[in-house]
Amino acid sequence: MITRNPPIQIENQLRKEALYGCIICGCPVLVYVDIIQQDKEVFIPENMVALCPIHRNKYHDNDLKEDLLRNAKLSPYNKEHQLDAFTVHSSDITVNVGKCKFVNTPRILVVDDFDIITVKRNPEDNRFILFDVNFFDSLNNLKAMLSENSWHSESADLDWIVRYEPRHLSIQKQSDTMLFDAKIDNEKEEITIIVDGFHYNQSLIQISQNEILVDKEEIAQDLKGTSVKNYEAGIMFQTR
Repeated sequence: MITRNPPIQIENQLRKEALYGCIICGCPVLVYVDIIQQDKEVFIPENMVALCPIHRNKYHDNDLKEDLLRNAKLSPYNKEHQLDAFTVHSSDITVNVGKCKFVNTPRILVVDDFDIITVKRNPEDNRFILFDVNFFDSLNNLKAMLSENSWHSESADLDWIVRYEPRHLSIQKQSDTMLFDAKIDNEKEEITIIVDGFHYNQSLIQISQNEILVDKEEIAQDLKGTSVKNYEAGIMFQTR
């Protein structure tokens, strides 16, 4: 069961005022929190903030007080630390997957015509990067997803670890050894993605800096060492 988020219009409003990162740490993976814990069916943006899952949990544990959140709502982390934000300032978005390089190719990984990983610019501020990522387990259960950086996971699942350092995002589910890692090179302004423990239709998907593996067999070898631009999709394959 995926937890319910506010309507998309409110999500967009909260993301925009937070400059597309957690108001405390700048992490681009976001959930939306009612800081006065009102009726869960009522969403009032003035009483809500955008947090990463780690700081959401800290708030629920009473480690973050309302006054701190209200101050951060007015002066979010990415406003005060712009160089730390997950942003790309070059005219192109370049994504490295294995030894393949995809330029302006949003659909990075497509399996059985289903998008597993998508990387695109935020249309409201094209410096910021938006991820769509679907996390399936080995039984083809959707355990969590990023939808334009909004985080949805099983409400009872506390096993996810989201880490963020300046321009480096890591999402890990320890019990399933599932990993999504995205890092921006500060000099080249390129994004490198590493994946482990992903599945779709019970096929195991792994991406290192050197290989793209499906069920332990390397694919896309014809693209290795190449750079492709403005393709509809990057890595595409069909499961058996």
